[in-house]
Amino acid sequence: RIGRLLGDTGNDMILVGDTLYIVVNTSDKLEIVDTKTWTSVKNIALEKDGEGANPRSIIEHNGKLFVSCYLKQSSNGGVAVIDTANNYGKDIQWLEVGQSPEGLTVWENKIYVANSNYEFSTWTSNVGSISIIDGASLTVETIPNIGFNISDVVADAYGDLYVVSRGNYGDILPNLYKMNSNTKAVTD
Repeated sequence: RIGRLLGDTGNDMILVGDTLYIVVNTSDKLEIVDTKTWTSVKNIALEKDGEGANPRSIIEHNGKLFVSCYLKQSSNGGVAVIDTANNYGKDIQWLEVGQSPEGLTVWENKIYVANSNYEFSTWTSNVGSISIIDGASLTVETIPNIGFNISDVVADAYGDLYVVSRGNYGDILPNLYKMNSNTKAVTD
């Protein structure tokens, strides 16, 4: 019913109540759809400094949307923070995280970001990191040296985080890491 194409590469989506948020990667936007009527509520361009942000994943926490973005012109990636209570905010707040951020998860008012550290200009897999965003202050802490080309992070009911490493698609194999959310100790 939207009556137009979504865009290039729908990469992730999340349903919050009756609202569907769709991250459209190559088109650098966030599409917001009312699922009762299947009509577009809003279309937000995800750009930073006049450049498309290449959004990847999305999660919602306490009325805010957190969208991981590659940020094409930056050596680090970013997370766009969009306030859903204020007409999705006219201004997007940007938080700097590690390079090439991918998956997101929430545990106890903290948003965890899997930074793959994948270098697209040279097609090189590197050791990734986890950035931890405080849900209240929006400050960021980054834990380095987690695994090669990490892509996803999920939390269990006990506060342990599971991190997927894709390796380098060659001699470094994929792996699964476990990180304690309190001590930040990592085991594979």
